Amino acid sequence: MSLYQMVFEYTRDAKMIKLEFRDYINKIKKTLEAQIQLASDARSRKYDPSSTIEPIITHSSTENILSILNIPNLDSYFPDRILQNDNLLLLAADVSKQIIIGRFVKKNKEDLILMALQSAFVILSRGQCSVPKEYINRVDIDPNTNHLTLFFTNTIRSVPGVIIGLTVLIADYIRNILHLNRFHTNPEIIGRYEEELDIYNRMGDRALTYDKQHLRLFIQNIGIELTSEPYERIEVKKYRNLPKLTNHLRMGLCVALEGILQDLGQITEEKLKASIPEWEWLDNLQLNPVNIDLYFDSKDMKSTQPLIAQSNTLGAFRLRYGSSRTTGLGTIGLHPATMILTGLLSLGCSVQLDFSKSLFSVTPVISIMGPLVELEDGSLIRISTMDEFTALKESITQIWELGDILLDPADRNPSESFIL
Repeated sequence: MSLYQMVFEYTRDAKMIKLEFRDYINKIKKTLEAQIQLASDARSRKYDPSSTIEPIITHSSTENILSILNIPNLDSYFPDRILQNDNLLLLAADVSKQIIIGRFVKKNKEDLILMALQSAFVILSRGQCSVPKEYINRVDIDPNTNHLTLFFTNTIRSVPGVIIGLTVLIADYIRNILHLNRFHTNPEIIGRYEEELDIYNRMGDRALTYDKQHLRLFIQNIGIELTSEPYERIEVKKYRNLPKLTNHLRMGLCVALEGILQDLGQITEEKLKASIPEWEWLDNLQLNPVNIDLYFDSKDMKSTQPLIAQSNTLGAFRLRYGSSRTTGLGTIGLHPATMILTGLLSLGCSVQLDFSKSLFSVTPVISIMGPLVELEDGSLIRISTMDEFTALKESITQIWELGDILLDPADRNPSESFIL
């Protein structure tokens, strides 16, 4: 077959795939509408406390953020600001400022601060973290010292430390707007933070490594107090009976500090990228440079680790957001034909995506796009079912595309470049 014939057939098949994909999207929409109608009819019978369904269908990150925040008049302000600010940190700071000055709602000062910080968290995470409005569940202004205190929830799930750190940075920005006093530390307060983080690090055989000097500098310079409700089961042994504190471990605080200390380098990069003057002390820290766009380097591979494909290359996997019954919680889906064709992937094996720090388990999903292969007669076929693969596997001569990787949006780290 000539090169011209191969290009012609590939173009023809690409057009067919585009039409098939459009039909597939329409099928998803119709199925979703039918499921929503079924759920609504079930709720309308009033067997549940609520007569309406909770999920809200959104078609973009902007709609997702607005539906989560549900702040009056924000929908007329937010889209215009997105066009003016392509930096999420600047956008989150701007929206927080407008909330603080009472542009959207009128509330007391502490409620406005909480709303502003929760909004910043949602914007920085693009609304893709689970229960994003519950990570910071309370703020207090001390009546004696007039400093700001942030309370993290104890049931906080794993969140990228860069998002928590930038939210704390915005809290310091809000403190300056409201002319609140800085939170002043002392050796006992800093020692209490260190002791709690050490206890937390020993729980569950964690391997958190951090520079204690960075922790001290962070606590001394952020200007606000970070805390959480006490975790009743574990007590500290050295720094006990401090003012305003019980002797119990603050679990939510430890989870937040763990993420922040691990991502201090990226927090610094985001701050510099946005040209924010706050936290200039971060610029002087000796931190390892962070490559935000690519975490994987083939030079770091061991001889026993095979490289199947790299992102942004012709014929590699196609990233697809979604979930099936067996994906999510650190598990990705691949078409079973793709798993067999590679000769390397099997149910439950661990893989690393080259644009993420995380490891994922593999599970087969038959409903996603399978591999595009060339047969002995020169034709290109997109394998959709295992019956097709069984019938054609002996005549496959070349793999043109590996098919889809099904990744749950909840597994996406917003600080990583997952959209390729």
